[in-house]
This record gives sequence, structure tokens and C-alpha cells, in this order.
Amino acid sequence: MRVSRGVLAVAVVATACVTLTGCGDNGSWDTPRTPTLSVQVDDGCPPHVTKARDVVNADPADRTLVPSGISPNAAVMCIYSGQLNPSTKHLAISLNATEAAQTAASLQQVSLKRPTGTVNCPEDSGSFAILAFSYPRHRDVDLWWDTTGCQTIDNGRIGASQIASDSFAHFQETLDSAAKLPNGPYLLNP
Repeated sequence: MRVSRGVLAVAVVATACVTLTGCGDNGSWDTPRTPTLSVQVDDGCPPHVTKARDVVNADPADRTLVPSGISPNAAVMCIYSGQLNPSTKHLAISLNATEAAQTAASLQQVSLKRPTGTVNCPEDSGSFAILAFSYPRHRDVDLWWDTTGCQTIDNGRIGASQIASDSFAHFQETLDSAAKLPNGPYLLNP
């Protein structure tokens, strides 16, 4: 079979576009990092997450950060300090069914649009949080949230950015209220 150079070039460009960027705004622009970890709500927060850089989900949400159509029955938020504020301590906050459902609903509304343009990010201390949601008849779903700098959140497959995103700000406000964190998830005084 003979393939013309033009057809081959289009196929290569289309494959590269899908592989590298997703060519869309469905969140596939996110690049998972390694090593990964998985947090189970029933087990609570790991005391140390020294090498992990992302989460992995056995059954992640499809095209959303968290599953749609079902509400979580609980959640845990694990907050860890970063390189500029090193600490061996972490903060664990449990969310009941109502708080977890409110937070998950706000996550379902977060724009997965690729960030564009030039931005100036605030200081990035490297602090992060892991949000783990438990669901009836569904495996737990974890999210990795870089809580300083140009913030991002992902489930190991797709992600969202805080850059120019009102929906990300709404998620932050909802979670801060549910977790009773008026100043956000920061370990300022470990």
C-alpha cells in the first residue's frame, strides 16, 4: 500500500497533537508525574509523601476530575508543606458526606481548559494537598493539588489550572468553607 506524503504528514501531526496536547480543552493537556501514590479515605492521610509527585487512580473519572452522577460519602484532605517551608508535619481534614458532595460538585464545574498566554505566578513553596473521595459502589478517587504558585489540580489523567479560571476559584472557596479553612490549605506554621 502506498501512502502519500501529505496523508502521512497529516496523520503524524494529528497523532502528535492528540498525544502531546489533546488538541482540546478536556483536560488532557495535563502530564502525569511520577512517582505516584494512592490514598484511601478509610486509611487516612499518609504521614510522609516524600517522593510522590502525583496520584494514580485505579478507576478515575472520565473527562472530569471526579465522577459525575454519584456523590461521595466522605473525603479527606491531606495537606503537606513544600520545599520553601519544609516540615515533617502534615494536616489531615476529614469531610463528611455533605461537605464532600459540595466539594465534588464544585470540582465537576472546574474548567479543564488549557491555560494560555503569559502569566506571572505567585511564589511557589511546593506545598500540595491530596484530596481523596470515597464513593458508594465506586473506588476512591484521588486528586493532587499544587496549592501555591500557579495552582493546578489533577486526578493523574486530566487536570485543571487556576490561571484565569473563576470555576477554580469557586472550587477553592467551596473547599475552604467545607473544610473550615478560611485562609486556604496552607501550612504556614508547621
